[in-house]
Amino acid sequence: MGKGEVSISVNPNFYSMDCVKKTKKLFLKQCKVLIKKRKNLIEVRLKPKSKRANLEILGYEFCNHMLNTLKEMRAGA
Repeated sequence: MGKGEVSISVNPNFYSMDCVKKTKKLFLKQCKVLIKKRKNLIEVRLKPKSKRANLEILGYEFCNHMLNTLKEMRAGA
């Protein structure tokens, strides 16, 4: 992980890649989002466009939106 970015490890047994990608779309205006599928996890890296962004809050916001996306996906299923 580079300076000025936050990394989140996502459990693919709980969050699908589709859920992560849908959440990514919500964050494209405020940061660059890189998703990498690993053997037992999905790695999400967020690099904000603003140098003044709080990385910790950005990471928590992504996780909250991912949970909400999962909830919406399950409600629609």
